Amino acid sequence: MWQFIQQALLMILSAGSGYAVWLLQQNHSMKKRLQEKDKEINDKQDAKIGLLIAASVTTLRIQIIDYHDKYMARGSMPLYAKDNLIEMYKAYHEMGGNGAMTKFYNDLMALPEK
Repeated sequence: MWQFIQQALLMILSAGSGYAVWLLQQNHSMKKRLQEKDKEINDKQDAKIGLLIAASVTTLRIQIIDYHDKYMARGSMPLYAKDNLIEMYKAYHEMGGNGAMTKFYNDLMALPEK
């Protein structure tokens, strides 16, 4: 009888440890799938953010060019417009804009204020 109980316990322990190993594998597999899904979502979000930044840089460039055309023709620039220009130019560069707008910025900042 004792031998039967030992064998039954051994079978139960073997089955239990096998089940535990299977659960650990399932957990690892699920964790890996979740990590892959997170990476996919993050990559998509990064791509969208990149597009938004590019669109913002383009919009700022257009606005600086419009300011240049408008205020150079007038020969002066109001203080509030210069304040706006400073913020636009700073944001333009912080978002990766190149130095193409530097000449326009310097031209505008040299205008007298009215």
